[in-house]
Amino acid sequence: MTGTWNTARAVTVFAPTNRAFAKIPSADRKRLMADKRALVGILSYHMLPERLGPAAVVGSHRSLQGGDVVVETDGQAMTVNTSAAVLCANVQTRNATVYIVDSVLSPRPDLLPRPSSQQTVSRG
Repeated sequence: MTGTWNTARAVTVFAPTNRAFAKIPSADRKRLMADKRALVGILSYHMLPERLGPAAVVGSHRSLQGGDVVVETDGQAMTVNTSAAVLCANVQTRNATVYIVDSVLSPRPDLLPRPSSQQTVSRG
């Protein structure tokens, strides 16, 4: 994944905060880190194959993983897949436009554990 990130010319990234990853129980996080295929699937689901600003990112987009990511806004707040709040939008890097999100996104429900009442995992 590092190679994809470093060589991509123009991508949009939904970057979960450290706190978003901490919402995943430790045992499940360890299982995910040990399963390279699942981890790459989840990480590539957080990336879109083009650089999109705030107006253009709203709507449904195909991720590098192949699943759809839906971004919505009410004019002030922005969400991804209904429940992941965008905390900081339109952060520009050399090769990406980054949106910091408060939840880890998952292309398939079975890749991440079911959220308890104290954790949120946004699924596409």
